[in-house]
Amino acid sequence: MIPAPFTYQRAGSVDEALSLAAEGGDDAKFLAGGHSLLPLMKLRLAVPEVLIDIGRLSELSYVREENGHIAVVAPRGTFPRTVLNLVGAGSLFGVFETRDEALTHVRERLTA
Repeated sequence: MIPAPFTYQRAGSVDEALSLAAEGGDDAKFLAGGHSLLPLMKLRLAVPEVLIDIGRLSELSYVREENGHIAVVAPRGTFPRTVLNLVGAGSLFGVFETRDEALTHVRERLTA
């Protein structure tokens, strides 16, 4: 089935995304990967009038230390090795004995 007509807008920043959402009201939905929303739209179980693409906002992807933990926010579809390279295997070796063990943990967290 073909989705109902909608307006597609790609936000250039988090502030712009919030502004677009405010303009769109209840009929606006955020799109980051589309793996769950798009199939619902094809079946017309979801019929947003405005889609705001936030999938490429670098502000929403980060690796940083918070309260003694490593916080990783990566968009869906990010390869585990990419995340591990961003975090740095050295910082995880205090927790994991090998790079493969760290990679397995990162992979499990990304698909959870």
